[in-house]
Amino acid sequence: MDHHNAQEAHYLTYDLTKKNVPSKDFQQLTDSSNVYRFKMLSDPAAFNEQLPFYVIKPLYTGLAYLFYKLGVSLPQATLIPSFVSYLLIGLLLFHWLRIYLSLPIAFVTSLLIMVSSPLIEVAKLSTPDCLSTFLLLASFYFIIENPSLWLAIVFMVLSVFARLDNIVTCLLILGIISLSRKWYKEISIKNFSLMTILFVFSYFLIGLIAHQYGWSIFFYNNFAEHLHPMYGSTEHFSVKSYFRLMYEHVMSGINHSYFAIFMALLFLNFNERVALKKLSFDKLFLLFTPVILFTRFILYPDISDRFYIAFYLIIIVLLIRNFSLRSRLDN
Repeated sequence: MDHHNAQEAHYLTYDLTKKNVPSKDFQQLTDSSNVYRFKMLSDPAAFNEQLPFYVIKPLYTGLAYLFYKLGVSLPQATLIPSFVSYLLIGLLLFHWLRIYLSLPIAFVTSLLIMVSSPLIEVAKLSTPDCLSTFLLLASFYFIIENPSLWLAIVFMVLSVFARLDNIVTCLLILGIISLSRKWYKEISIKNFSLMTILFVFSYFLIGLIAHQYGWSIFFYNNFAEHLHPMYGSTEHFSVKSYFRLMYEHVMSGINHSYFAIFMALLFLNFNERVALKKLSFDKLFLLFTPVILFTRFILYPDISDRFYIAFYLIIIVLLIRNFSLRSRLDN
């Protein structure tokens, strides 16, 4: 932000971190037994190669920079966006569940969800993931529960500025809204074109900030080493290695994340046999969710809960909504 060169940025980052975090945490961040962390500590050039990961997330880095300039220590400034987003997720979740549940049940359900491991963990990270989760969840709210096209678009565009890879999710969701003809109103070709142009413009604007365009914005060679050190960092990354990396993370995701559980919960929404043409928009949205997640996984092969929490939450909300509506009909 302040135009430091690579050497200065590396020195300031570790110097400020050492001064502002407990020594135990700093030792963990610089642990020599962790190849990736030790390389970041000892090699300013390698550290500098990681900065594009954050440059292409200008909303998060901008908020962290703002809090830093307001006098908050740098390590704490990187956490505040996550903490604020965590609180906003809780409020939105409670408001949404309150529509279908009694006040006490909505409160207890929201509280239990918010203190669950995936939410707590993402709130503690100095990453844009919690901010991205809130913005995507807010866009889902204005798509499904309280339809407002332009509010949904505003939150989706902001989510792209929080995490550039959200553009894939947003374009696919825009396609569902426009092509399914099941949303509360049809979107004209003109509006669809304008919104697509807006997303593409956002992509190139963020790319301009990073001074890079295309596939490299999503995928860096060193990113493979960060995901799975056994693959190393090579100048060329083969298709075979890429599929091997995907396989490793599918296995890891099944064993160490909540992804499979939430996919099972997703399909509980389809307990009754209904023809595809008769599906409501919310169920069509859920049915298309695995396609969105699979597409994202192809571009960024990592099944970590922090990338999918917005989808976990919408699965829970719509499951509660469907069972609530069904119980009302039965009564």
